[in-house]
Amino acid sequence: EANSKIAIMVYNMNTTMTSRFNIGNDTDIYIPRIKWTQDPNLLCIYKMNRHQNKLDLLLGDAITGDMKTLMTEENKTYIEITDNMVFLKDKKHFIWSSEKEGFHQLYLYKMNGTLENKITKTNADITNFYGVDETNKVVYYQSAEPTPMERHIFSINLDGTNRKQLTNQKGTDRADFSSNYKYFINFHSDANTPEVITLNTNDGKAVRTLEDNAALKKKILDYNIKSKDFIKIPIPQNMELNAWIIKPKDFNRNKKYPVLMTVYGGPGANTVNDSWGGKDYFWHQLLSELGYIIVSVDNRGTGNRGEEFKKCTYLNMGKLESDDQIEAAKYLRTLPYVDGNRIGIQGWSYGGFMTALCMTKGADYFKAGICVAPVTIWRY
Repeated sequence: EANSKIAIMVYNMNTTMTSRFNIGNDTDIYIPRIKWTQDPNLLCIYKMNRHQNKLDLLLGDAITGDMKTLMTEENKTYIEITDNMVFLKDKKHFIWSSEKEGFHQLYLYKMNGTLENKITKTNADITNFYGVDETNKVVYYQSAEPTPMERHIFSINLDGTNRKQLTNQKGTDRADFSSNYKYFINFHSDANTPEVITLNTNDGKAVRTLEDNAALKKKILDYNIKSKDFIKIPIPQNMELNAWIIKPKDFNRNKKYPVLMTVYGGPGANTVNDSWGGKDYFWHQLLSELGYIIVSVDNRGTGNRGEEFKKCTYLNMGKLESDDQIEAAKYLRTLPYVDGNRIGIQGWSYGGFMTALCMTKGADYFKAGICVAPVTIWRY
Protein backbone atom coordinates (compact mmCIF):
# COMPACT_ATOMS: atom_id res chain seq x y z
CA GLU A 1 0.00 0.00 0.00
CA ALA A 2 1.07 3.59 -0.52
CA ASN A 3 2.81 5.41 2.30
CA SER A 4 1.67 8.84 3.38
CA LYS A 5 3.27 11.69 1.42
CA ILE A 6 5.86 13.47 3.57
CA ALA A 7 6.80 17.16 3.49
CA ILE A 8 9.11 19.04 5.84
CA MET A 9 8.66 22.78 6.14
CA VAL A 10 9.96 25.54 8.36
CA TYR A 11 8.04 28.60 9.50
CA ASN A 12 10.00 31.81 10.05
CA MET A 13 8.42 33.68 12.95
CA ASN A 14 10.04 36.98 11.96
CA THR A 15 9.01 36.99 8.30
CA THR A 16 5.87 34.81 8.73
CA MET A 17 7.05 32.89 5.68
CA THR A 18 6.96 29.11 5.27
CA SER A 19 9.58 27.36 3.16
CA ARG A 20 9.80 23.73 2.12
CA PHE A 21 12.89 21.54 2.27
CA ASN A 22 13.72 19.80 -0.97
CA ILE A 23 13.88 16.17 0.17
CA GLY A 24 13.71 14.77 -3.38
CA ASN A 25 11.06 13.28 -5.63
CA ASP A 26 10.88 9.80 -4.10
CA THR A 27 7.71 9.64 -1.99
CA ASP A 28 8.10 6.01 -0.80
CA ILE A 29 10.34 7.01 2.11
CA TYR A 30 10.41 7.56 5.85
CA ILE A 31 11.63 10.59 7.80
CA PRO A 32 12.20 8.96 11.21
CA ARG A 33 13.90 11.99 12.80
CA ILE A 34 14.64 15.69 12.29
CA LYS A 35 17.17 17.51 14.46
CA TRP A 36 18.54 21.05 14.52
CA THR A 37 22.31 21.43 14.32
CA GLN A 38 24.24 24.10 16.24
CA ASP A 39 23.61 26.40 13.25
CA PRO A 40 20.09 27.85 13.75
CA ASN A 41 19.51 27.80 9.99
CA LEU A 42 20.65 24.21 9.45
CA LEU A 43 18.32 21.25 10.02
CA CYS A 44 19.45 17.62 9.91
CA ILE A 45 16.86 15.34 8.30
CA TYR A 46 17.01 11.54 8.52
CA LYS A 47 15.77 10.16 5.19
CA MET A 48 15.28 6.40 5.04
CA ASN A 49 14.20 4.15 2.18
CA ARG A 50 11.09 2.06 2.72
CA HIS A 51 13.18 -1.11 3.00
CA GLN A 52 14.94 0.62 5.93
CA ASN A 53 18.43 -0.52 4.94
CA LYS A 54 19.67 2.87 3.66
CA LEU A 55 19.76 6.06 5.72
CA ASP A 56 20.78 9.48 4.37
CA LEU A 57 21.57 12.24 6.84
CA LEU A 58 20.66 15.44 5.00
CA LEU A 59 21.46 19.03 5.96
CA GLY A 60 18.75 21.48 4.96
CA ASP A 61 19.10 25.26 4.70
CA ALA A 62 16.10 26.72 6.53
CA ILE A 63 16.16 29.85 4.39
CA THR A 64 16.54 28.40 0.89
CA GLY A 65 15.30 24.84 1.43
CA ASP A 66 18.38 23.49 -0.32
CA MET A 67 19.72 20.11 0.83
CA LYS A 68 23.09 18.41 0.89
CA THR A 69 24.04 14.93 2.06
CA LEU A 70 26.02 14.86 5.30
CA MET A 71 26.45 11.07 5.49
CA THR A 72 24.93 7.85 4.19
CA GLU A 73 24.75 4.54 6.06
CA GLU A 74 23.67 1.25 4.51
CA ASN A 75 23.10 -2.19 6.01
CA LYS A 76 22.57 -5.66 4.55
CA THR A 77 19.53 -6.09 6.82
CA TYR A 78 18.07 -2.98 8.47
CA ILE A 79 19.27 0.13 10.28
CA GLU A 80 18.17 0.67 13.88
CA ILE A 81 17.13 4.29 14.44
CA THR A 82 18.10 5.89 17.77
CA ASP A 83 18.13 9.37 19.30
CA ASN A 84 21.87 9.28 19.93
CA MET A 85 22.95 11.95 17.44
CA VAL A 86 24.47 15.04 19.11
CA PHE A 87 25.88 18.08 17.32
CA LEU A 88 28.76 19.56 19.32
CA LYS A 89 28.95 23.22 20.21
CA ASP A 90 32.21 23.63 18.28
CA LYS A 91 30.02 23.37 15.14
CA LYS A 92 32.69 21.09 13.67
CA HIS A 93 31.68 17.64 14.94
CA PHE A 94 28.78 15.37 15.78
CA ILE A 95 28.42 12.07 17.65
CA TRP A 96 26.70 9.18 15.90
CA SER A 97 25.89 5.63 17.03
CA SER A 98 25.80 2.62 14.72
CA GLU A 99 25.83 -1.18 14.56
CA LYS A 100 27.80 -1.13 11.30
CA GLU A 101 30.80 -3.00 12.77
CA GLY A 102 28.82 -5.69 14.56
CA PHE A 103 28.07 -4.04 17.92
CA HIS A 104 26.27 -0.79 18.69
CA GLN A 105 29.07 1.74 19.21
CA LEU A 106 29.68 5.51 19.34
CA TYR A 107 31.56 7.46 16.65
CA LEU A 108 32.81 11.04 16.32
CA TYR A 109 32.32 12.60 12.87
CA LYS A 110 33.29 15.91 11.34
CA MET A 111 30.56 18.13 9.94
CA ASN A 112 31.72 17.26 6.41
CA GLY A 113 30.68 13.64 7.08
CA THR A 114 34.16 12.15 7.52
CA LEU A 115 35.01 9.98 10.52
CA GLU A 116 37.21 11.66 13.15
CA ASN A 117 37.52 8.61 15.42
CA LYS A 118 35.64 5.65 16.85
CA ILE A 119 34.85 6.55 20.48
CA THR A 120 33.92 3.14 21.92
CA LYS A 121 35.67 -0.05 20.81
CA THR A 122 34.05 -2.98 22.64
CA ASN A 123 32.30 -6.20 21.69
CA ALA A 124 29.27 -5.11 23.68
CA ASP A 125 26.23 -3.09 22.67
CA ILE A 126 25.82 0.52 23.81
CA THR A 127 22.32 0.50 25.30
CA ASN A 128 21.99 4.17 26.26
CA PHE A 129 23.90 7.34 25.35
CA TYR A 130 23.62 9.90 28.14
CA GLY A 131 25.50 12.73 26.46
CA VAL A 132 28.83 14.51 26.30
CA ASP A 133 30.50 16.96 28.67
CA GLU A 134 31.96 19.18 25.97
CA THR A 135 34.02 21.28 28.40
CA ASN A 136 36.00 18.24 29.55
CA LYS A 137 35.48 16.22 26.34
CA VAL A 138 34.00 13.23 28.18
CA VAL A 139 31.18 10.97 26.94
CA TYR A 140 28.81 9.09 29.28
CA TYR A 141 26.91 5.97 28.26
CA GLN A 142 25.37 2.66 29.35
CA SER A 143 26.57 -0.67 27.96
CA ALA A 144 25.44 -4.32 28.10
CA GLU A 145 28.52 -5.72 29.76
CA PRO A 146 30.14 -7.81 31.14
CA THR A 147 27.16 -9.94 30.03
CA PRO A 148 24.12 -9.19 27.85
CA MET A 149 22.02 -9.54 31.02
CA GLU A 150 23.71 -6.64 32.84
CA ARG A 151 23.92 -2.86 32.28
CA HIS A 152 26.60 -0.54 33.60
CA ILE A 153 27.50 3.13 33.30
CA PHE A 154 30.76 4.20 31.64
CA SER A 155 32.70 7.34 30.80
CA ILE A 156 35.22 7.74 28.01
CA ASN A 157 37.13 10.61 26.48
CA LEU A 158 35.84 11.96 23.19
CA ASP A 159 39.00 10.69 21.48
CA GLY A 160 38.33 7.13 22.70
CA THR A 161 40.86 7.09 25.55
CA ASN A 162 40.52 6.72 29.33
CA ARG A 163 37.47 4.47 29.45
CA LYS A 164 36.11 4.02 32.99
CA GLN A 165 33.37 1.83 34.45
CA LEU A 166 31.46 4.01 36.92
CA THR A 167 29.17 1.34 38.41
CA ASN A 168 30.46 -2.03 39.59
CA GLN A 169 27.74 -3.85 41.50
CA LYS A 170 26.47 -6.93 39.69
CA GLY A 171 23.11 -6.26 38.05
CA THR A 172 21.68 -3.30 36.19
CA ASP A 173 22.41 0.42 36.51
CA ARG A 174 20.71 3.26 34.68
CA ALA A 175 21.60 6.92 35.09
CA ASP A 176 20.08 10.35 34.92
CA PHE A 177 22.84 12.97 34.54
CA SER A 178 22.76 16.61 35.60
CA SER A 179 22.96 19.15 32.78
CA ASN A 180 26.64 19.90 33.55
CA TYR A 181 27.50 16.16 33.91
CA LYS A 182 28.99 16.66 37.38
CA TYR A 183 26.46 14.31 38.99
CA PHE A 184 24.12 11.50 38.11
CA ILE A 185 21.26 9.77 39.87
CA ASN A 186 21.86 6.02 39.66
CA PHE A 187 19.11 3.41 39.72
CA HIS A 188 20.57 0.01 40.65
CA SER A 189 18.83 -3.34 40.93
CA ASP A 190 19.40 -7.00 40.24
CA ALA A 191 17.08 -9.90 39.48
CA ASN A 192 16.23 -10.44 43.15
CA THR A 193 16.69 -6.96 44.65
CA PRO A 194 14.49 -3.88 44.09
CA GLU A 195 16.03 -0.57 43.07
CA VAL A 196 18.41 1.38 45.26
CA ILE A 197 18.63 5.00 44.12
CA THR A 198 21.75 7.06 44.84
CA LEU A 199 23.22 10.43 43.97
CA ASN A 200 26.69 9.97 42.49
CA THR A 201 29.52 12.18 41.32
CA ASN A 202 30.60 11.74 37.71
CA ASP A 203 33.41 9.37 38.73
CA GLY A 204 30.80 6.96 40.13
CA LYS A 205 31.25 7.73 43.83
CA ALA A 206 27.97 7.64 45.79
CA VAL A 207 27.27 10.91 47.63
CA ARG A 208 24.06 9.86 49.35
CA THR A 209 21.27 7.29 49.15
CA LEU A 210 17.97 8.74 47.98
CA GLU A 211 15.91 5.54 48.31
CA ASP A 212 17.01 2.17 49.66
CA ASN A 213 13.63 0.41 49.42
CA ALA A 214 14.24 -1.04 52.88
CA ALA A 215 10.52 -1.55 53.58
CA LEU A 216 10.00 -3.52 50.37
CA LYS A 217 13.13 -5.61 51.01
CA LYS A 218 11.82 -6.49 54.47
CA LYS A 219 8.44 -7.46 53.08
CA ILE A 220 10.12 -9.70 50.50
CA LEU A 221 11.93 -11.50 53.32
CA ASP A 222 8.59 -11.99 55.09
CA TYR A 223 7.26 -13.76 51.99
CA ASN A 224 10.24 -16.11 51.66
CA ILE A 225 10.68 -15.26 47.98
CA LYS A 226 12.48 -17.78 45.76
CA SER A 227 15.50 -16.49 43.86
CA LYS A 228 15.56 -16.01 40.11
CA ASP A 229 18.69 -17.85 38.89
CA PHE A 230 20.45 -17.57 35.54
CA ILE A 231 21.25 -20.62 33.43
CA LYS A 232 22.58 -21.40 29.95
CA ILE A 233 20.56 -23.52 27.53
CA PRO A 234 22.48 -25.23 24.70
CA ILE A 235 20.99 -25.44 21.20
CA PRO A 236 22.19 -27.51 18.21
CA GLN A 237 23.82 -24.51 16.47
CA ASN A 238 26.74 -24.84 18.91
CA MET A 239 25.36 -21.89 20.82
CA GLU A 240 24.06 -21.18 24.30
CA LEU A 241 20.96 -19.13 25.08
CA ASN A 242 20.63 -17.01 28.20
CA ALA A 243 17.75 -17.98 30.49
CA TRP A 244 16.45 -17.57 34.02
CA ILE A 245 14.64 -20.07 36.21
CA ILE A 246 12.53 -19.84 39.37
CA LYS A 247 12.02 -23.11 41.24
CA PRO A 248 9.19 -23.88 43.68
CA LYS A 249 9.48 -23.47 47.43
CA ASP A 250 10.86 -26.56 49.15
CA PHE A 251 12.31 -27.63 45.81
CA ASN A 252 13.22 -31.32 45.75
CA ARG A 253 15.46 -32.55 42.94
CA ASN A 254 13.90 -36.00 43.30
CA LYS A 255 10.43 -34.72 42.42
CA LYS A 256 9.17 -33.81 38.94
CA TYR A 257 7.62 -30.39 38.45
CA PRO A 258 5.55 -28.83 35.64
CA VAL A 259 7.17 -25.91 33.81
CA LEU A 260 5.73 -22.64 32.49
CA MET A 261 7.95 -20.87 29.97
CA THR A 262 7.32 -17.15 29.62
CA VAL A 263 8.42 -15.63 26.29
CA TYR A 264 8.57 -12.39 24.35
CA GLY A 265 11.33 -13.14 21.84
CA GLY A 266 10.90 -10.15 19.52
CA PRO A 267 13.68 -8.27 17.68
CA GLY A 268 16.14 -6.66 20.06
CA ALA A 269 13.98 -7.20 23.16
CA ASN A 270 15.23 -9.19 26.16
CA THR A 271 13.38 -10.83 29.03
CA VAL A 272 16.51 -12.34 30.59
CA ASN A 273 17.90 -9.35 32.46
CA ASP A 274 19.67 -9.08 35.80
CA SER A 275 17.25 -6.39 36.97
CA TRP A 276 14.21 -6.09 39.19
CA GLY A 277 11.11 -7.53 37.51
CA GLY A 278 8.35 -5.67 39.33
CA LYS A 279 4.81 -7.09 39.18
CA ASP A 280 5.74 -9.96 36.84
CA TYR A 281 8.32 -11.07 39.40
CA PHE A 282 5.59 -11.56 42.00
CA TRP A 283 3.24 -13.24 39.52
CA HIS A 284 5.98 -15.76 38.77
CA GLN A 285 6.62 -16.16 42.50
CA LEU A 286 2.94 -17.00 43.03
CA LEU A 287 3.08 -19.65 40.31
CA SER A 288 6.24 -21.15 41.81
CA GLU A 289 4.47 -21.26 45.19
CA LEU A 290 1.76 -23.35 43.48
CA GLY A 291 4.41 -25.86 42.39
CA TYR A 292 5.51 -24.66 38.96
CA ILE A 293 9.02 -24.07 37.65
CA ILE A 294 9.09 -20.78 35.70
CA VAL A 295 11.62 -20.29 32.89
CA SER A 296 12.33 -17.50 30.39
CA VAL A 297 14.73 -17.84 27.46
CA ASP A 298 16.20 -15.16 25.17
CA ASN A 299 16.12 -16.73 21.71
CA ARG A 300 18.05 -15.68 18.63
CA GLY A 301 16.74 -12.32 17.44
CA THR A 302 16.77 -10.74 20.89
CA GLY A 303 19.15 -7.93 21.76
CA ASN A 304 22.45 -7.01 23.38
CA ARG A 305 24.52 -9.84 21.88
CA GLY A 306 25.56 -7.94 18.77
CA GLU A 307 24.06 -7.30 15.37
CA GLU A 308 24.46 -10.83 13.99
CA PHE A 309 22.56 -12.45 16.87
CA LYS A 310 19.78 -9.86 16.71
CA LYS A 311 19.37 -9.66 12.93
CA CYS A 312 19.70 -13.35 12.01
CA THR A 313 15.87 -13.51 11.98
CA TYR A 314 15.73 -10.89 9.20
CA LEU A 315 13.08 -11.63 6.50
CA ASN A 316 12.12 -14.83 8.35
CA MET A 317 10.25 -13.66 11.42
CA GLY A 318 9.35 -16.35 13.91
CA LYS A 319 11.28 -19.34 12.56
CA LEU A 320 14.57 -19.25 14.46
CA GLU A 321 12.92 -17.72 17.50
CA SER A 322 10.36 -20.52 17.86
CA ASP A 323 12.98 -23.14 16.96
CA ASP A 324 15.02 -21.92 19.94
CA GLN A 325 12.06 -21.99 22.34
CA ILE A 326 11.25 -25.53 21.23
CA GLU A 327 14.89 -26.56 21.71
CA ALA A 328 14.73 -25.01 25.18
CA ALA A 329 11.67 -27.11 25.99
CA LYS A 330 13.52 -30.21 24.76
CA TYR A 331 16.45 -29.33 27.01
CA LEU A 332 14.21 -28.78 30.03
CA ARG A 333 12.71 -32.24 29.48
CA THR A 334 16.16 -33.74 30.07
CA LEU A 335 16.40 -32.26 33.57
CA PRO A 336 15.63 -34.91 36.20
CA TYR A 337 13.28 -32.64 38.16
CA VAL A 338 11.14 -31.55 35.15
CA ASP A 339 7.92 -33.31 34.17
CA GLY A 340 8.51 -33.33 30.41
CA ASN A 341 4.84 -34.02 29.68
CA ARG A 342 3.72 -30.85 31.44
CA ILE A 343 5.55 -27.92 29.84
CA GLY A 344 3.46 -24.85 29.02
CA ILE A 345 4.31 -21.55 27.36
CA GLN A 346 2.88 -18.05 27.75
CA GLY A 347 3.51 -14.83 25.82
CA TRP A 348 2.03 -11.42 25.05
CA SER A 349 2.10 -9.57 21.67
CA TYR A 350 5.20 -10.91 19.89
CA GLY A 351 5.25 -13.43 22.72
CA GLY A 352 1.67 -14.36 21.81
CA PHE A 353 2.82 -14.94 18.23
CA MET A 354 5.68 -17.07 19.57
CA THR A 355 3.31 -19.04 21.81
CA ALA A 356 1.02 -19.83 18.87
CA LEU A 357 4.00 -20.93 16.76
CA CYS A 358 5.42 -23.10 19.54
CA MET A 359 2.05 -24.72 20.17
CA THR A 360 1.88 -25.54 16.45
CA LYS A 361 5.45 -26.40 15.51
CA GLY A 362 6.28 -27.79 18.93
CA ALA A 363 3.00 -29.57 19.68
CA ASP A 364 4.94 -32.64 20.85
CA TYR A 365 6.72 -30.62 23.54
CA PHE A 366 4.14 -28.13 24.87
CA LYS A 367 1.13 -29.35 26.85
CA ALA A 368 -0.56 -25.93 27.07
CA GLY A 369 -0.21 -22.33 25.90
CA ILE A 370 -1.52 -18.91 26.88
CA CYS A 371 -1.46 -16.72 23.79
CA VAL A 372 -2.20 -13.08 24.69
CA ALA A 373 -2.72 -10.30 22.11
CA PRO A 374 -0.75 -12.19 19.43
CA VAL A 375 0.44 -10.69 16.16
CA THR A 376 -1.12 -13.10 13.67
CA ILE A 377 -1.77 -11.02 10.53
CA TRP A 378 1.62 -9.61 9.53
CA ARG A 379 0.17 -7.91 6.44
CA TYR A 380 -0.68 -4.96 8.65
